[in-house]
Amino acid sequence: MVAPVLETSHVFCCPNRVRGVLNWSSGPRGLLAFGTSCSVVLYDPLKRVVVTNLNGHTARVNCIQWICKQDGSPSTELVSGGSDNQVIHWEIEDNQLLKAVHLQGHEGPVYAVHAVYQRRTSDPALCTLIVSAAADSAVRLWSKKGPEVMCLQTLNFGNGFALALCLSFLPNTDVPILACGNDDCRIHIFAQQNDQREWTPEIVISGHFDGVQDLVWDPEGEFIITVGTDQTTRLFAPWKRKDQSQVTWHEIARPQIHGYDLKCLAMINRFQFVSGADEKVLRVFSAPRNFVENFCAITGQSLNHVLCNQDSDLPEGATVPALGLSNKAVFQGDIASQPSDEEELLTSTGFEYQQVAFQPSILTEPPTEDHLLQNTLWPEVQKLYGHGYEIFCVTCNSSKTLLASACKAAKKEHAAIILWNTTSWKQSQFLVFLPSPTKLLLCTVELFGLVIGVLTASISSLGVETKRYVVAVGLECGKICLYTWKKTDQVPEINDWTHCVETSQSQSHTLAIRKLCWKNCSGKTEQKEAEGAEWLHFASCGEDHTVKIHRVNKCAL
Repeated sequence: MVAPVLETSHVFCCPNRVRGVLNWSSGPRGLLAFGTSCSVVLYDPLKRVVVTNLNGHTARVNCIQWICKQDGSPSTELVSGGSDNQVIHWEIEDNQLLKAVHLQGHEGPVYAVHAVYQRRTSDPALCTLIVSAAADSAVRLWSKKGPEVMCLQTLNFGNGFALALCLSFLPNTDVPILACGNDDCRIHIFAQQNDQREWTPEIVISGHFDGVQDLVWDPEGEFIITVGTDQTTRLFAPWKRKDQSQVTWHEIARPQIHGYDLKCLAMINRFQFVSGADEKVLRVFSAPRNFVENFCAITGQSLNHVLCNQDSDLPEGATVPALGLSNKAVFQGDIASQPSDEEELLTSTGFEYQQVAFQPSILTEPPTEDHLLQNTLWPEVQKLYGHGYEIFCVTCNSSKTLLASACKAAKKEHAAIILWNTTSWKQSQFLVFLPSPTKLLLCTVELFGLVIGVLTASISSLGVETKRYVVAVGLECGKICLYTWKKTDQVPEINDWTHCVETSQSQSHTLAIRKLCWKNCSGKTEQKEAEGAEWLHFASCGEDHTVKIHRVNKCAL
C-alpha cells in the first residue's frame, strides 16, 4: 500500500451560531456531528479528534440530524440543511463519506430537518422519510429509497415557518406522524394514513401562549372560556367519543382573536359572554349556529335540546373584515355569495388586505389549528362605551340581569364602576369613586355569582344541612390550598377553618394564579351520576400560560 503524500493530522473548528446545528449519533461509539461554516464535521469523542469533514453545502449549515437505527447501533446516515436552500442526505461508512444526495426545492434557508426509517405495508423494502423546514414558510416531506428521492408533499404555513420538526410513528403501528413547532407558538401535527402520500392535520393539544388572565365556566358546567394576554379568547370542552368511556378536554373554539391584550370576561348566558381588554370598550359575543352544532357533536349532546332556547335566526358564523377588530356575523346568504378562489384571484390587485372567509363545517372531533383560526369566531353583537381608560375587570350578577365593569384610573373621577342592563345594554348606574375599584377582580372570593374583593379564592358549598364550605385559595407562587369552613350557630359565633390539602408540585402552576372558578354543582359532568355526586370541580389559570381543571373528593374533606 502506497503511503499518502499528504494527510490532515488535526482540525480545529467550532459550530455555527445556529440552534439545531449539533447532533449526537446513537450507539455506544456514536459520533458528534455539527456544522461549521459550509461543512458538516464528524467528531469522535472517544479519540477526541475530528474524523472527517463533509463538504457539499455552498452556504452556512443550519441544522443536522442523524437517522437513528431501531436496533440501537451507531447511525450511518444523517441529513443537514443550510442557507443554500438545500437538504443533503449523507451516507457514512467507516467514518468516511460514502454517498451524498442533494434534495432541492426550498426557496429559502433550511433551518430544521428530521428523518426516520420507514417500512411500508405495500413495500417491504426499507426507505428513508425526511422532513425539512425553511424560511420560505414551507415544510417538505421527502421519501428516499436507494438512489431515488421523491418529494411527497409540501405543507405551507402562510406567513410563518416551522422552527422545530420531529418524525415518529403512532404506537404499535407503521403510521408516521409529524410534529411542527412554529413561530406562531403552536404545535401542528400531521399523519400519513393508509400508505397514502398525503399528510393530513391531526388533533393537537392547544392553549394560550401568554398569561391567562381570567376564566369562567358556562352556567351548565359543560365548557370553560378563558382570556389571556396572547389576545385570544378560547373555549375548552370535553370530547366524548362514541362507545368509549374516556373523556378528554380540548380547545374547540377561539371566539375572539383581538388586537389588544384581553384582561377579563363574564358569562351572560350559556352561549353569550362579554370580554374586556386594554381598550375602553366592552365587547359582547354570541355563539353562532355552526358552533352550537359542532359543540353538540363533539360533547355528545342533543342539538334540538340545546337549540330550543336559542333564536331561530342565528348566524352561521363570523369573520373579521380587513383592517377590522370586530367579528362580523355571517348568515346563510352571505356564504352563498362568497367569491370562489378563481374569481378572487382575477379581481384582486394584490395590494389589499385579504379577508379570511368563514366556511361552515360539521365536526365530530376537536378542530385542527387552521380550523380554529378561521371558522370558530363568534359574532360581536354589542359594544359598551363609557369607560375612559383600559378595561380592567367585569362580572355579572347571579340572575344575569346586570353587568358591572371597571377600568384603570389615575384620578378619582375615573375610578368608577358602571352597571349595565344586559337586556337593553344601556348604563343602569354610574358608581363614582369607590375604594380601589380597579382591584375588584384582581383578587376575588366567589360564591356562585357573589364577588367581593378579599383574596384569590373561590368558595363552593359542601351541603346546606351541614353549612360547610370548601375554599380554594390560589397563591402567587402557583400553589392552590383547599380549606373547609363550617358556619356555627354559637353565640358569640365561632367560624371553624380547617386546612385540608394543597396541590403538589406537578399539580401547581409555576407562576401567579390569576383566577379560580368552581363548576356549578347543578351542571352536568362527564362522570357518571354516582361519581358526579362525590366530586367537585374547579378550574384555575395563571401567568404560566396554563389552564387546569381539578377534581375534589367531597368525602375526603
